[in-house]
Amino acid sequence: MNVANNVPRYQASFPLQLAFLTNADGCGDQVFTQIKRTGNVCLYKRTRLNGTVHGYEVFTAKLVKAGSPLPGGAKVAADYESYPGKSSFGRTAWAVNDLDRAEERFDALLGKESAEVVDNEPVEVAPIVVPVVKVDRGAVIPEGEFNRVQFAEANGFPVDKQAKAYQFIQALIEEGRVKESRRVATGGRGRPSVLYVKA
Repeated sequence: MNVANNVPRYQASFPLQLAFLTNADGCGDQVFTQIKRTGNVCLYKRTRLNGTVHGYEVFTAKLVKAGSPLPGGAKVAADYESYPGKSSFGRTAWAVNDLDRAEERFDALLGKESAEVVDNEPVEVAPIVVPVVKVDRGAVIPEGEFNRVQFAEANGFPVDKQAKAYQFIQALIEEGRVKESRRVATGGRGRPSVLYVKA
């Protein structure tokens, strides 16, 4: 049984999607489903593709404003609500294994949060895809499959600016010039490496 049938992949939106598929922390694709929300306090269930529950996440959704800076000099194109990144857990987000404990945490957060929360922290680019202003139209697209580092090398990015290659690749995907080919496990617990090809 694959619970991901007809569940869209995560994309930046306002408000947050009610259900989406993503590989948030290197555990592989999982389905995130909103159980309840009051104001900006949210409770989501994480389900593995085989239907077993991974856990629950309780958090305060943050608003990322259009024009917020992204790595590499790009800017966020439109307001969106941010699902918490790993740096938020323990501060404005909590992962719990039990639904009863998740609901207790939800109620506790509800007592603290009432106003809109604006995210002033740097935007976490991966694995969440955010809308960006187009940053390039003349990039060199390597032949065959390539990863972000190979793209950066083909386009002459200095080593300390290779993270900017992600933004260029996302712009090329939006333009229909590049597409994701596949993801390859790195052998550890980290995120799989994303490979791209010319569209």
